[in-house]
Amino acid sequence: SRPPPRGGNAVASHAGTVYTLEAGELMARDPDGIVRFLGTQMDDVHPTDSAVYAVSWGTPSGLTATQAPRELWRLVYTGDTPWAHVATIAHDLRIDEIKVAPSGEILVLTQKGLYRVDRPRKRLHAIMLTEDTNNLSVAFLGKGKVQATLRRPPGSGFYQGGELKGETMPVCELWSIELATGEKTRLREFWNVKQIRTGAAGLFALTPGGKLRRLQGRTFRNAPGQQTYDRIVHVGRKYTWLEDKRGQLVTVDKAGRLRARAGPRVGGVNTWGIDAHDDALIWRVSNLNLWRMDAQKGKRAKVSASARRAR
Repeated sequence: SRPPPRGGNAVASHAGTVYTLEAGELMARDPDGIVRFLGTQMDDVHPTDSAVYAVSWGTPSGLTATQAPRELWRLVYTGDTPWAHVATIAHDLRIDEIKVAPSGEILVLTQKGLYRVDRPRKRLHAIMLTEDTNNLSVAFLGKGKVQATLRRPPGSGFYQGGELKGETMPVCELWSIELATGEKTRLREFWNVKQIRTGAAGLFALTPGGKLRRLQGRTFRNAPGQQTYDRIVHVGRKYTWLEDKRGQLVTVDKAGRLRARAGPRVGGVNTWGIDAHDDALIWRVSNLNLWRMDAQKGKRAKVSASARRAR
């Protein structure tokens, strides 16, 4: 028997099209409300500008269903063969985000770190391993380079003569990565921040007290206002999503000014995702209703549950 869905994105959005997964069936609802069936035996979906990426259950090949590797597939609507196999994935690897470079390279952010897709061999190569995914993020710089953030954990040190020595504080780091080779160069270290994330909108950090800061030149500057936050969730193209002290999702613009103030509470959301095209938030609550919220003004809209399905 096939394994049950193992998490990942059960709902996603891109440029107004909403993708949903139910019992392994992948559906797409376009802005006109037309629903299309895209595939089955899926448990994860990541739409991008160039294509839709989905994770299938794979083929057990003598293994038990829960041990079988999974497969990353790419859907291009205009192709003669819409679905193409991209890579095989370890059974215990959860994909959190897929980033496609302008030159076509595919980066995969997972719960174990950052990987690059080796297309000829159809497998993933680890670039940067970490379990601290709150500080793992990437942004494309052009000319085959990627900017990545990471947090180095504290060092526990050792006792010598009854005295603790070698203990170190956690450090947030900024790296440059060559897409073609995976070669890494550490560019900067930041000691006075608890979280750091990058994206097209900029490089943002949180102080230990939760104050938002943005890198300008070589210096972090405080964002306007007195707001404090628990977590930087996602740095998008124009807006950054954060979780505030009340557990609500909110946005700031590139300067760090608070924009959408009344997003859903993380604890009250069943599943959610952020549109890589326009930074909008899509989420599903416990009653299975789908909602979409724009990042600029926080306007909410319910995604119709009565849309017609295309033949």
